[in-house]
Amino acid sequence: MKIPTTSLFARLLIYFIVILIVPTISLTAYNAIIREDRLRDDLGHQAALLLDSDRENIQAVMDQYRHKAYILSSSDEVITALSIRDGEKQSLYSTLFETMRGDTYLADAHILSKDGSVRISTSIFPERYDIRVHSNDWEEGNILNEIANTGKNSRASIISLGQAKISERGYRVIFSILRSVIDERGQVLGYVIIDVYSEAVVPHLRGSELFADEILVDLESYLGYSLMHPDHMGPMDRFPDINNRNMVVSRADFNSFRLISITNPEPFRNTGNSIFQALTFTLLLGFSISVFFALLFSRSISKRVSNMIVTMKRIEDGELDKALESRTGIAEFDELAGSFNMMVSRISELIEARAEEESKVREAERKALESQLNPHFIFNTLSTVKALARLSGEDKIYTISVELGRLLRSSLRNDSPECPIRESIKLCEAWLKIQKIRFEDTLDYRIDVDEEALDMVTPKLIIQPLVENAVIHGLEESSSQGLVSIDIHIVGDRLMITVTDDGKGLENPEMFQDISKLENSGHVGIYNIYRRLYLRYASSFDFTIENGLNRGTVSRISIPVERKEKTDE
Repeated sequence: MKIPTTSLFARLLIYFIVILIVPTISLTAYNAIIREDRLRDDLGHQAALLLDSDRENIQAVMDQYRHKAYILSSSDEVITALSIRDGEKQSLYSTLFETMRGDTYLADAHILSKDGSVRISTSIFPERYDIRVHSNDWEEGNILNEIANTGKNSRASIISLGQAKISERGYRVIFSILRSVIDERGQVLGYVIIDVYSEAVVPHLRGSELFADEILVDLESYLGYSLMHPDHMGPMDRFPDINNRNMVVSRADFNSFRLISITNPEPFRNTGNSIFQALTFTLLLGFSISVFFALLFSRSISKRVSNMIVTMKRIEDGELDKALESRTGIAEFDELAGSFNMMVSRISELIEARAEEESKVREAERKALESQLNPHFIFNTLSTVKALARLSGEDKIYTISVELGRLLRSSLRNDSPECPIRESIKLCEAWLKIQKIRFEDTLDYRIDVDEEALDMVTPKLIIQPLVENAVIHGLEESSSQGLVSIDIHIVGDRLMITVTDDGKGLENPEMFQDISKLENSGHVGIYNIYRRLYLRYASSFDFTIENGLNRGTVSRISIPVERKEKTDE
């Protein structure tokens, strides 16, 4: 399938518009389709949290004054005062005000005897609680009705909504708490009534931040009291918003009460409409900005791309000395130019290396043709020498011929750059046998190799040159007995190769502190070992040459362990 060709400006414009339109349309669709349901869910969740907090606050206030009613109803002074009709009331006032200390602007407390003869209050005693002039059923919502007509347990606290009651000091009563005063014989002597003002509850409500109204409902009388509109109270039919489908309603029950919140989503819905208008404006503004920036970006990019294309075409035509501009002001272009220039440089190096390699191959082919007969001539000559030595009983000459043949055969039969330790040791041993005959009694050698290390693979000819240096430079000028030791062991995941001698040691050991600098020195063999190890293992090898503790030279090589499968020879 052929992909249509478009300009950079067109593509950037499309991308900008897509990036702008997709989220904007998504938000618009969300705003239009599920905004209402999500709005109701969010408002319902927030309302439930606030309502639960307000319920706890109201419950705490009720518990606080219910406890004060209990303290007063069980006080010995109150029981004694109500038992003696004409007794001293001073202690009764003291108990009453001591219990209600700090609450005189939040609640009123009243104590009255059962026959109405005793009537005291923290304020002016309310007429509605005067039993002498009123019966117990004259007023809807009077808390005395709760104890007289419902037959509730007289020992328990009774809580009832205030139902439009106004205290003698002008405060609106939100609910009243009644508790009977009972003597030791179980006789009801009177009542303690605490009228709690709306000021004790409303200032602590959090729902005013969100709710259009918050209603406290008595579930027994099914009468309601608006906490946000104190004049709004009475039967539940006076609160039509509870059943309004356009409102968000939440409920929380506790004791014999229900707390209902009513949230009007209309202000939040208007906010959503404002968001929709803002999205529309953003869409139009974003389209204009997209056109401007697409044009700006396309021109700045296309100019640099055009320069790159021209330079690349010249390089394609063979002008490898050309390079892309690497400082364009755009990080990606700079990185691309740097990578491309490096690639061209590598290509140039590879072309030069290939030409040099081809030249060397041709030279090697020429030399190989010239020396085709040399190996056969040498082997035939050694075979003749070996036969003559055997016939003449010259054991040393015979041994030298055999070991020299092994050396030549090892170097000619395998053109691989690597070999197992086993073959390297055979090569070293053959060379040492020849040298031992040469030096007679002044040379001895020792070889200690881990059995497991015999199949380890290393670059070819990294041990024999070290052995040769140990003999030639360490022991050749010595007239005393000399020892060359080869130790090869596996330590963890490293192969440790150590060649030591007890000769005269290094005359200038500082030269060997950095073997990589021996390229142009007289130690070509040592540097050759270093280079082959470096090309094979990079930085994961160690190669050191230094004087021993007492005398002689110690050469150490540490390389990663590599195993080569055994093959039948």
